[in-house]
Amino acid sequence: MENVNIMDKTRGRRYYLNKIKAMRIDEKPEKNTVNISQDTEYEIIENNEKKLVIELKTKTFIEPEALFCIEMEYVIEYMLKDLIGDKEIKDNINTLLSPLGNEISFLISILTNEMINSRVILPPAIALNEEKKDK
Repeated sequence: MENVNIMDKTRGRRYYLNKIKAMRIDEKPEKNTVNISQDTEYEIIENNEKKLVIELKTKTFIEPEALFCIEMEYVIEYMLKDLIGDKEIKDNINTLLSPLGNEISFLISILTNEMINSRVILPPAIALNEEKKDK
């Protein structure tokens, strides 16, 4: 059987910023170099033969806490040609969420410029921590 690219099973996509929280922190870093961290988790909101909806939450911050903290929640929706199984989604989650990498990087750049007068430009890749588990 031929390997099918997961994007070949989609008809189209749309995404939107659902929520954003940006906080300026009046703490200066102790050192000249800082560690910028990003916590990221996703949740499959809906998966049926017509569409796949995934929620992505990111939190970008300086360790130890200084300068800023930005939390974003995006929703990406794929219109499907064929049903995509949960295992196939997990195996290809980086591909499915990759369009959001540019958006997140762009917004962080703009927000940090306004908050700390310096653009923080992150690579447009999404490093996932894990899938959000139901509690």
